[in-house]
Amino acid sequence: MSLTRDYATTLYQWLNSFAPTFRRPIQEGTFNASNPQPNEYISYSADISNFNTEFIQAITILSKSTSYNNVMTIVDAIESAIGESGVKIEGEWGYMTIYKGTPFYQDKEDEDSSYRAGYVNLLIRVCQYNV
Repeated sequence: MSLTRDYATTLYQWLNSFAPTFRRPIQEGTFNASNPQPNEYISYSADISNFNTEFIQAITILSKSTSYNNVMTIVDAIESAIGESGVKIEGEWGYMTIYKGTPFYQDKEDEDSSYRAGYVNLLIRVCQYNV
């Protein structure tokens, strides 16, 4: 596989450890009676930059709720995993270090009052092992 695909897969797996994760756009028909939409999930559009540089990866956390409590539970878990000095995630291809971006969290205003959502900004540095 390519380095970009390896990085994207590693990021997806890390995010998926906090809540079901989907890359945008979420295709019509993804959710149906046999595969219902989860009550909480993460969605994002993959941002890839030059390797060994830092870039912002924005993610959206959505909750089928009228309260931000479930959103904040996922935000707290991500923040705890990152800590104050970042979290290093390694793969055979290299590693990425994820830090809290600025702002780290922001409420997302939505027209649908049955959902609550928020944005999380991750500052990511991706490094490839010498091959």
